[in-house]
Amino acid sequence: MSRPEGPDVDEPGPVFPDDVVAGGELLPEGRRPLVRTLVTAVVTIAVLGALIGVFLLVVKLMTSTEEQASRIPLSSAQVSVDARSADIRFVPGKGEALVIRAKVTHGPLDGSYAAFINKREHIVLDDGCRRIVSPTCKVQVTMEVPAGYPVEVVTTSGNVSARGLADRVLTVRTGSGDVTGTGLAVTELSARTDSGQVDASFAREPFALKVRTDSGDVSAQVPRGTVRYQVQVRSGSGDVENALDDVAGGNGLVVVRTASGDVDLRRS
Repeated sequence: MSRPEGPDVDEPGPVFPDDVVAGGELLPEGRRPLVRTLVTAVVTIAVLGALIGVFLLVVKLMTSTEEQASRIPLSSAQVSVDARSADIRFVPGKGEALVIRAKVTHGPLDGSYAAFINKREHIVLDDGCRRIVSPTCKVQVTMEVPAGYPVEVVTTSGNVSARGLADRVLTVRTGSGDVTGTGLAVTELSARTDSGQVDASFAREPFALKVRTDSGDVSAQVPRGTVRYQVQVRSGSGDVENALDDVAGGNGLVVVRTASGDVDLRRS
């Protein structure tokens, strides 16, 4: 039988919907937009992660290290430093000038290291790091301090260390930075941190050791000698080990306070 003449009529072909799962079953209507949204989100996150990875790799490859040094005559009675996020180390110096040596690791988007003294003889270290775009940026500073000058240093997250300092008062305040002292012969060490740890070893008995932390641990090693200490040690929830005798009316003072850190005071 011949087909009737007339306009061509397309016969309906098979339908292949987009929302077909394995086995030929259709997803329920309510789940189709959700699946498409999840796929889009996963792809977007993957692309962003890849771009961030490439960016960090480029920054790392373009990172460089340089060393800088400056010599600063001192006219004030003490060395006062705001190190901000830079790690800083104090060692004995020669002569009457303060020598600052800096090892600067920075990326292409960072500024340059700077140090300056304001009108009050307060030294501020600006590392020039833009850590959001250059997480590898870091500044390590060594200060050679002339004999007899008291040292006062403040940091936010930078670590503070002191080696071999003698016959002076050392005062340290940090946020999350650690405080480390080795071979100290200072008359007094005073340290205050939030979460940073304090670890000090003395080559000679100090007359005063004052430490306070929120959650940082405290450890100190004090040699035996002629100083008799009045000792006050307390931790809110941490463990306390104290080998220093508490002598009423003693000529020295040890005060350690921490909210949750451990305390370990030893004799050497």
